[in-house]
Amino acid sequence: MNKKMSRGDALGWLSIGASLYQIEQAKERRNKLLEYVGSDPLNPDIHKVFLAELNDLKALALDGPELRSTYSSILKILVEHPQNPELADLVYQASRWYFSLQDPPITYTLEDFSKIQNLITKKQALEKGIQYLEKDRSEEYVNRFSGWVGKLNFDDCEDNFIKREVLVLKDKFLDLYSVAFLKRLIKNPEDGKIYCLLRLALEKNTNPNPELYENFLLSLLRCMVDNPKNRELKDLLMYSLGKAPRMGGASSLKIYNAALDLFEDSEFQKDLRVLILDIGRWYFSRKNWLRGSPKPQDEQQIQNDILMRLKH
Repeated sequence: MNKKMSRGDALGWLSIGASLYQIEQAKERRNKLLEYVGSDPLNPDIHKVFLAELNDLKALALDGPELRSTYSSILKILVEHPQNPELADLVYQASRWYFSLQDPPITYTLEDFSKIQNLITKKQALEKGIQYLEKDRSEEYVNRFSGWVGKLNFDDCEDNFIKREVLVLKDKFLDLYSVAFLKRLIKNPEDGKIYCLLRLALEKNTNPNPELYENFLLSLLRCMVDNPKNRELKDLLMYSLGKAPRMGGASSLKIYNAALDLFEDSEFQKDLRVLILDIGRWYFSRKNWLRGSPKPQDEQQIQNDILMRLKH
């Protein structure tokens, strides 16, 4: 009985060894094929050979990750040469090959492929937009482009490395965008057109530059104190306070103290009391971040701070 088990084990190991060998052979063949098409990716004759060889790979034992790697390598060729129609057809056929080998098989259509091409177009546009922002190009261009970025949606695109790169580029653009407009608003906090665009950036960017953001808040606060009945400015200030990065207790206190100092020197103290209360609540909510709201004694402290600054 032990001899039978030993023979069975040996056959099992032989089977595993043969399977592993087959997988390695498939990988090697696949790698040579990708190297071949990569050597001259715009050559139609190479395209024909590539597709014929790729179809032969169907019978070989490439596993899921290896298939995915093959698909990604093919897409990278398209990213490098997006305008070539013969290459586009090659990548489309190769994509059909990849999705047909899924479990269960997936029917890949021209509509699916057009989404990949659109992703590449958006990737190129974002790269251009980032270059423009880094060179501080015209405000008109940036405004128009940022509106387009804000509307970008990739929910209907399958997950692949192009989509992930586009999402990274979108985040980078919004980071640069918020910095650009924070700088402009520090100089001119009443520019309604710009701060509407900044608000769009803040909806997407959860980690704006802390130092710039603090200066922006202080500038906006000074403007608000000079225009206490400007409801639009008040809404922007409270929204911006809520979106402020976690700058630490010292920075939050700095903004609160600045608000009290401006209140003390203002001619419009009566109109500003509610604003100072709101800023105080914001500060103490940050200070008591575990609770997320001021304590009862904090409310009293805010009232005392206001009374101390009232003109007599």
